[in-house]
Amino acid sequence: MFLNNCAIGQYIPRKAPDEIVDCLEEMGIDTVPLLNECESKYFNYLFLDRKGSFDFRDKKIALFMPGGRITKKRYFDLDKKYFRTYGYLDMNPWPQLFVLKKEIGEQFGYDAVIIIGRKKRLSEKEVIRSLRRK
Repeated sequence: MFLNNCAIGQYIPRKAPDEIVDCLEEMGIDTVPLLNECESKYFNYLFLDRKGSFDFRDKKIALFMPGGRITKKRYFDLDKKYFRTYGYLDMNPWPQLFVLKKEIGEQFGYDAVIIIGRKKRLSEKEVIRSLRRK
């Protein structure tokens, strides 16, 4: 299954639940793509209404910004800074989630791809091209 979920319309930030805020410091402590428990909770919350049955628990993700791939540490460093400034965790109003088909995920070593900082929706072909660029 290949899903591309993107919120369209006015962005209204949500206050994160205490269970996510309480483990904020455990997010982004390394650069490996495998999510820890707190990171999984965060992404399950962030994509709650757009992820279908996909669960981030024990999943490997690739993260991209307009400048290219970023590490999960970099992503959470940015989000923590945003949280400290504004009191909200979801710094990006238009995150795109691509749940990769099993064969594509196995080929690249990821279960999903998250694109942040872009209003333009990417196609499956564009995401796969980005994954090929190391």
